[in-house]
Amino acid sequence: MERIGDTVGKELRRRDGGAGAALSEVTAAWPEAVGEAVSRQAWPLRIGRDGTLHVATSSSTWAFELDRLSPEIKERLAALVGPSAPAKLSFRTGPIPEPGAPAERPSEAA
Repeated sequence: MERIGDTVGKELRRRDGGAGAALSEVTAAWPEAVGEAVSRQAWPLRIGRDGTLHVATSSSTWAFELDRLSPEIKERLAALVGPSAPAKLSFRTGPIPEPGAPAERPSEAA
């Protein structure tokens, strides 16, 4: 039996040449690549036809600062996702997803 994630990945690659699957990989690696504080202020939106990763930021100040850090961010993403890494990064103000609720810790038995 095939896993649903594998099926979805195949379908995305078939329909958009892999851009959806690449975005999925980049999005999964984003918090590790940029850190928790930055991932609350900037989030990947899409990968353009030219391989540019378009990232939404919470403000123009974040866009400016992250643009200056783009070589380092690209390097970290390349180390994490390999060939799915974006060719370029573009930062603009836009919608950022709300952070998820913190994971509940299992209660410790006394």
